[in-house]
Amino acid sequence: MRYAALPAAALGLAVVVAGAIYALRPAAPPEYPMPVGVPMSGSHLVDAHYCADCHGGKGQPTNASIPSLAGQQAAFLYKNMLRFHHRQGNIPNVRVTSMINVFPGLTSQQIADIASYYTAQKPVDAWPPVAGSELAVARRLYLDGDSNRQVVACQVCHGVSGRGDAGRGTPALLHQSPGYALTYLQTVRASVPTDQAGQNAMHTETQHLSDDELKNLANYLATLTPKEGQP
Repeated sequence: MRYAALPAAALGLAVVVAGAIYALRPAAPPEYPMPVGVPMSGSHLVDAHYCADCHGGKGQPTNASIPSLAGQQAAFLYKNMLRFHHRQGNIPNVRVTSMINVFPGLTSQQIADIASYYTAQKPVDAWPPVAGSELAVARRLYLDGDSNRQVVACQVCHGVSGRGDAGRGTPALLHQSPGYALTYLQTVRASVPTDQAGQNAMHTETQHLSDDELKNLANYLATLTPKEGQP
């Protein structure tokens, strides 16, 4: 998944979003159920396609603009990689040319193998909070929402510790960098409705949140660390 000469600033949300040139089209027929992935096979595919160049060894990036894939929900990764396979992206206005060019050559079994490989990896440690962020405010939004503004608590879908929910198709949020999380939240807030229910739900939720609240939430997500017994 080599991003050629694109500068880091242009990559931004590169793993999960698509550029304006690749405007969303009607979804291709889903290739479900997801095949049983083989992590060892996925490891070879990851090496063959230079995924570590951007996502770091074992899906643990050091670049704060690139998402962590280690420990992510396999079903979520599979669904998103399938969209690249069908030359689609997730959210418009950010370029993901390299991702769209890689996946058409892979089978759904190989995509499942890559997803399973990354899911089996240990996530990076929590990122340090950005100075000046109001984590207590963000924590209340994450855990309790804001009924006065009809903002649903993030943990309802993503879990108290941000593990996500494979059954509902919601991704893990923990261990993402503040930079990546903020770019995602800002982009999904500005996006138009699509064929993806989860993205549309996020678009609706973020409409009620200010720029500062999005920034605080992004910093809070970066501090999440799962604890034994927490969802």
